[in-house]
Amino acid sequence: MKASVKLLWWPSVVCLLCSVALAAKKETVHGLPVGATASSEYASFLKQARFVPSAAHKKAVENLFSQLKEHRITVKPSLYKLLALAESNQLIALCTKIALFFSHVDNTRVKNSGCLSSMIRSKKHIDDLIGQEDTAIAMLAISPCLSSVTSMCNKRGVPATGSLNNLFSWPIWQVNGEFREPLFRSLSAMFHGKGLPNKQEVEALLSWPAWQVGGAFNHELFRSFSSMLNGKGLPNKQEVEALLSWP
Repeated sequence: MKASVKLLWWPSVVCLLCSVALAAKKETVHGLPVGATASSEYASFLKQARFVPSAAHKKAVENLFSQLKEHRITVKPSLYKLLALAESNQLIALCTKIALFFSHVDNTRVKNSGCLSSMIRSKKHIDDLIGQEDTAIAMLAISPCLSSVTSMCNKRGVPATGSLNNLFSWPIWQVNGEFREPLFRSLSAMFHGKGLPNKQEVEALLSWPAWQVGGAFNHELFRSFSSMLNGKGLPNKQEVEALLSWP
């Protein structure tokens, strides 16, 4: 009879032990205490995180997503991958720089986080972004040609301040004191994922007689070629001239 009583109690004891073990495990999963809730964005980050985030990490990530919501920036999957790529000693600073960037963008033109995350694909790229001065990040964010710059720098890291300032100062972009944004956009299509262009090469390209129609540079013609050469770099002069000579 006593043996039967002990057997009846045994399943309850096993269940209790399992519950305690499960609760203990939950206390250590990604540093979240039992019963704690995380935002859906933070939970998505946790699924890809490579280390156990601290409370400070959690606060930095959640602050970032809160600010993105405030600025009406849609979060793309690439941003979660970027945050998960960061080491524990990079994450807080990375969140700060990303938040700074999107606090300056024109959200009528920039709708999602991809314009920044598309450029960063390595820990070195993360270090480069963290090392940028706040003013430099703000200047990049307010650039009217931001989408073109991010296209050229796709998977190549955030461009250095000096190189970007130098690029925008080229006289070829100026007509009657105004920036030729359509021309810049057309050229950037050729350099998608290729990095920022070389000044001498661009000047030589734009001087080709092939682009002249009625004695003036024909942007529509140039744009057609830039579309065909998206991500291919500069065209070959002889091939362009041969193509345009077709009857």
